[in-house]
Amino acid sequence: MNNDNIKRLRLLKISFLIFSFPIIVLFTIKLFTFFKSYHLYVTSGAEITTLNFLYNLLNNNNLLKFQNNNILYEFYGLNFHLIYAPFVKLFELFNINYLFSSRIITTLIIFILPILIIKIADKIFSDNSILIGNKKIFYFIFLLFLINHQSSSWWIITYRPDILAIILSFLGILIFLNFIEKNKKSYFILSIFLCVMSWTLKQNYLFTLCSIFIYLFYKRKYSELIFFCIAVPFFIVLINSLTGYNNFDLLSRSPETVVKNIEFQNYFLTILKYTLKNPYLILLVFLSLNIFTKKINDKRIFYLLV
Repeated sequence: MNNDNIKRLRLLKISFLIFSFPIIVLFTIKLFTFFKSYHLYVTSGAEITTLNFLYNLLNNNNLLKFQNNNILYEFYGLNFHLIYAPFVKLFELFNINYLFSSRIITTLIIFILPILIIKIADKIFSDNSILIGNKKIFYFIFLLFLINHQSSSWWIITYRPDILAIILSFLGILIFLNFIEKNKKSYFILSIFLCVMSWTLKQNYLFTLCSIFIYLFYKRKYSELIFFCIAVPFFIVLINSLTGYNNFDLLSRSPETVVKNIEFQNYFLTILKYTLKNPYLILLVFLSLNIFTKKINDKRIFYLLV
């Protein structure tokens, strides 16, 4: 490892130590509160509706069958219930209440995300040695960042699809990087499917699909672009035919509602607040841009688009 990378790693470690203690303390308090009184409250993210849907689903009463009567009200893509339900039923075998298991599953999933981030970083920074021998420290840095982002809310201890949708999106990114690297159609198809599946869990998870589209257009891969434009609606229809769920009839997130409420100013203000809330993210962005200025390739172009 060269001197520049040693200095960068030392700076990351110092930053990690400074911000880790209060975040870990706060997260521990939130976990303790959850364990003691999970049955007394809803955490966040419209849990009244999501837990109600799950409760009915666990009792063989699929509320989707009432959607034609205009009483189906959900904020998120309903496929995430189908993914959670088998694991919740597994917990029920040990007499663990769904109010506890559905939320703790989300918390457990968060530990997978840093692994995917490191694998993506390995693909993008394959010619840089900063990750070599330091993956454990980077795992905890990324994990701490994810916890810190939600330290003021309950999103990682709640029953909502965000974390699972991010997992599928990141898997889609990783698989698409493999497609760029090896040019195998199977990787391309799988990445599209994962990104579409992510969208069926949470309606605003379109960034990977848009990034793939822009990348293919920018690289003038027109045959792949045409295939992409056919594959996306095909997978939407396929998933809908298998599960009966789609995201077009949800009252709060329909396409018409989204278009009417687009606010670019608030969007960029949110990004600014998000960045300032996580100071060491600024450091990671700076290091990434510093590396990009030395050498650019197709995988890094796609990364920038994402």
